[in-house]
Amino acid sequence: MGSVAIFCAYSIEVTDEVISLPMNTLDLCRIAGIFLDNAIEATLETAYPSIRFALINLDAEYIFIISNTFLDKGIPYATLAKPNVSTKGHNRGIGLYNAHEIISKYNHVFLDTEIQDKYFVQRLQVSKKNI
Repeated sequence: MGSVAIFCAYSIEVTDEVISLPMNTLDLCRIAGIFLDNAIEATLETAYPSIRFALINLDAEYIFIISNTFLDKGIPYATLAKPNVSTKGHNRGIGLYNAHEIISKYNHVFLDTEIQDKYFVQRLQVSKKNI
């Protein structure tokens, strides 16, 4: 059997050291893991796979941005946070739902999802002041 080499472009940007976050570290890791897992799976379906990750440390907030190339399958991205809605087939679609459930526990954490220049973008904003 032959093997197939897949090239995936990626970029990682971290603007400053993060000393502490005003949210449970396990919750943040679960959210980031869901977003990264989805990004990897989606981008490998494209002709030119690309993933970008940025962590921006601002005065009032941290911003985590994960963006990836994807194939538009016609599912409105606003519905992807509902349970059992997935671009990956049946018996899937719990990841983004779980991420939204975790985020809803915090009144100072916000998620913005959009499609921007052929990239699926997840922007998680964590206010440094726990409101």
